[in-house]
Amino acid sequence: MTSQQPSPAADPDNPGEGNRTVGAGDVGGGSGRWLFVLHLTVCGLLAVVSALAWITGADVQTVATLGVGGIVAVVAVLIPIVAAKDDTEALKRHVRPFITALGIGVILFALVSVVGFGFREAGATDVTPYTELDSSAQGMTAGNTAALTVEAEPDGAELRVVLGAEDLTAGSTPCQSSGRLEFHGTDLEESQTVDLAPEVTVSLPLDTEGATVQVDITMHHDDPGCRITLGVEKSEYL
Repeated sequence: MTSQQPSPAADPDNPGEGNRTVGAGDVGGGSGRWLFVLHLTVCGLLAVVSALAWITGADVQTVATLGVGGIVAVVAVLIPIVAAKDDTEALKRHVRPFITALGIGVILFALVSVVGFGFREAGATDVTPYTELDSSAQGMTAGNTAALTVEAEPDGAELRVVLGAEDLTAGSTPCQSSGRLEFHGTDLEESQTVDLAPEVTVSLPLDTEGATVQVDITMHHDDPGCRITLGVEKSEYL
């Protein structure tokens, strides 16, 4: 004769509650694990894509828009799901794995960025001594164009240039705060326009087989009275 364990007493206010078993949808069950895997996959992809965009020359605003925009999209999908459940356990099932996955995604973004920039810098060829701007870069005003020339055969797919911009206009508002520099020319795969700043860094995809590279730089500014002098601080092929 075998003894049987008594079953839990049923809750009179919730019939059948004493016989309730933990299902796949409960916290800590299979559903929770799959939610974590789902969130980790999404956050991981966003982290890797954002890091690669940054490594390949995208500006900080683009990278931030890509990463934050993706996270906002995920949250926007979660809100109606959690709202439809309208209970604390449903909220925990979604929020806990999402926060954990988001933290791992941030760490992954940092690791991919560090490794990627390390490889990128290791393969860079410094051509600063062979790079110069013509006299048009002195005292540039809105609409002026200066020529940047690199007297070295391209050793890579991109030219990264760091320019210093000196504000020659006396005034309370710096000219660098609202201007733009457009980099264009036949030796480039496509033109690039960046915001004017005391130091401007731009990566330019190349499309040339010549022994030198020439890039035209046009200043755009809403204030015709602003005058800027550009100077080469660093130049390298990537």
